[in-house]
Amino acid sequence: MTTYYTTLITSTVIIFSFYKRKLYNTTMSNYVVTLKRSSIISASPIRVFAAATDWPRQAEWIPATRVTPLVLGGQAAGGSISAFTGIGRFGFVDTMTIVEWKPPHRCRMHHTGRVVRGDGVFEVTPHGDNGSIFSWAETVILPFGVIGKIGWIITKPITLFAIGLALKRFKRWVERV
Repeated sequence: MTTYYTTLITSTVIIFSFYKRKLYNTTMSNYVVTLKRSSIISASPIRVFAAATDWPRQAEWIPATRVTPLVLGGQAAGGSISAFTGIGRFGFVDTMTIVEWKPPHRCRMHHTGRVVRGDGVFEVTPHGDNGSIFSWAETVILPFGVIGKIGWIITKPITLFAIGLALKRFKRWVERV
């Protein structure tokens, strides 16, 4: 089932990427979407933050995504990472610059790729005696103008499903370690 959704997202992005128009319309606020999901995890904020920012291991919990640390190992403000989302050779690269690094509580990234633009945030807050709330938020500028807005209607449920699945996997993975 995950493969089907990932293929659908990837296919949609690839089809749109052949459309030869301006990719982003940053002047219209209704072309910006914000998603936020959270999960309560039975682990300390230090452990949760370290796991969330262990970029190469994100493939273990984010469906069809491989992350490579670049500048400063992606472990400081000014650092960068590159993520490939897709199956095989079909997909897209999402480059990100770390703009805020406050371990063990907050990492904010600025998406700088051709397909994904905007900001992503991982936040970890203490919860109870030895637990944490892990929050993942994305504010994304929809690409492809009106076509991107229409495409979002189709891809929003798939994207929310994929993020929800990633958070469930992350929770299991961190609590298992």
